[in-house]
Amino acid sequence: MIPLVENLFRPEQQGAELLVYLRAQTQLVLTQLLVEQGDATFKGKAGVRWTVSQKRSLYRARDLVLENVADPPGLIALAQQVGLNRNTLNRGFRDLFGTTVAQFAKEAKLQRAWSLLQSTDLAVSEVADLVGYSYVNNLISAFHKRFGISPKQARLHPEQVNLLGRPL
Repeated sequence: MIPLVENLFRPEQQGAELLVYLRAQTQLVLTQLLVEQGDATFKGKAGVRWTVSQKRSLYRARDLVLENVADPPGLIALAQQVGLNRNTLNRGFRDLFGTTVAQFAKEAKLQRAWSLLQSTDLAVSEVADLVGYSYVNNLISAFHKRFGISPKQARLHPEQVNLLGRPL
């Protein structure tokens, strides 16, 4: 790559030939960048190497879960949607985001519930329904386990909410 860039700054041509030469050298540099980008890998937290394509797929999977908090796709369906197998998807989530897909989806639901409790006057049962809990008691239990306080108490005393929470 470096010799290609150096050629841009030390042209041997002049006039109209210089323009053609610079265009050709620029195309070579851009082509080399694309080739290198396609082959690039990134190390995750666990030292696993992820290709650019895999990393994009993992971030797309994360976005799909966040877009569908109330009813996130299952692991197999999510993997198919982003073009990964389920093992790679779950391993990638653990490596890049520090959690499994299921734990991430649960955390997203609880964070959304907390947000709704703070920004609306909806009943806890309505919040439960909006974030995908069929039974309000399941939300209450998960919320208490995560934040250390019940949803009702969290609404009344938001300063008591343990935002760091306990591990899921």
